[in-house]
Amino acid sequence: LFDPSKLVHDAYNLFECVMASLFPAYDVTETRESDEYKRDVDSPMEVMTASVLAKIRDVADDGTLHRYITEDMAVPPQLYCTRWVRLMFSRDIQGWYNVMKLWDVFFDLVMVEEEDAALSHP
Repeated sequence: LFDPSKLVHDAYNLFECVMASLFPAYDVTETRESDEYKRDVDSPMEVMTASVLAKIRDVADDGTLHRYITEDMAVPPQLYCTRWVRLMFSRDIQGWYNVMKLWDVFFDLVMVEEEDAALSHP
């Protein structure tokens, strides 16, 4: 990861991993009829949001804060997940060690999910 001759390659791979996990947020799907809204059919955005929320709970390990934000304050994930994604790019985290720790956890979780998906679909 820290080989100067591979810096551009590594940066692109990290960027691609982040963008691949954000793809569902921008995936265009047919809109559902309001009369026949089915709760068991999730949009790509809902699936991605649930995945991101699970990762936030894993990284932060703060269920109380999560309940306070989502239930007590009723803040929609679209408002605070955007900031969380910005954290990936270290704007709000103090110290590179903490940034790298967050990235390690996030990318490790993404890789585990991708491996599980690959194993379940031979």
